[in-house]
Amino acid sequence: MVVSLVQHLGDNIAAEPLDAKIAELNVENYIIRFVGTPFSVIPEHNHHHQLLIKVSCLSEWIYTKFLLHFFWKIYDLHIHRSFCSKYRMKLNNPNRNGIGADNYLDFGCLLKVFSDQAGIAFENIRPHYNIGNEFLPDFVPANYIVLHAESNSELREWEAEKWESLISFINSNWNLKVIEIGFNPKCSTSLPSYINGCRRLSINQIALLIKNAKLFIGIDSGFAHFANAFDAPRIILLGHLYHYDYYMPFSGPPSPKAQYLHHTAKVKYLPLEAVERAVRKELDTI
Repeated sequence: MVVSLVQHLGDNIAAEPLDAKIAELNVENYIIRFVGTPFSVIPEHNHHHQLLIKVSCLSEWIYTKFLLHFFWKIYDLHIHRSFCSKYRMKLNNPNRNGIGADNYLDFGCLLKVFSDQAGIAFENIRPHYNIGNEFLPDFVPANYIVLHAESNSELREWEAEKWESLISFINSNWNLKVIEIGFNPKCSTSLPSYINGCRRLSINQIALLIKNAKLFIGIDSGFAHFANAFDAPRIILLGHLYHYDYYMPFSGPPSPKAQYLHHTAKVKYLPLEAVERAVRKELDTI
């Protein structure tokens, strides 16, 4: 039995319930899980497979799938016509609902889409993430907010000036540090409450940081999926994306800990005041 989801940090977090469901449906089978090397930490601790194989890109999986399908049952969770930016190949993975790379967000959250791709009944549950034995470094304070401003698409991003103004707003009203995470910082501020955590933490340390934060504030990204998995207090900034006027990538029942700010245009135009109100609503209760 083979289960594969090669691309994206957030996709692998969102799809975690399917790893468990497939293992439950195939309890007597040997399960091999394929994942992209940069995201291999995500399924490492989920205990629902017997072997984890890392591949360098989607194209490597495309060729491997062709060979394996003669001998193994395959649950390919990738969206039909997913694109490999390294070798510019597209994956052929048709499904009964006609879901593809150009319309997948019309069908619901990512877990719903992956369930349809795998031919498995959808259950609207929140993913689980096992951090393992991880510790935070000494620079992390006792009370802090996590901020994530970076995406793999600038269409998901808020403006840097607004992030910096938001940090100033938090600095003026609460005795909390603000730690920016990500691979490249978006903020440039000398405020004493700001900590640049970019490039200083492993993926599992970032996960633990989000889990223990007083509040996570971010855009649609893999790290926002960590916040959803832990049901951490969170404010997620969303807006128009490509041709989607409204979309919701996160699974799970409604949570009082989550505020999803859906803007009626691109997320970069979301007013600063709307995010400040959401932050005050959350932090004034602490």
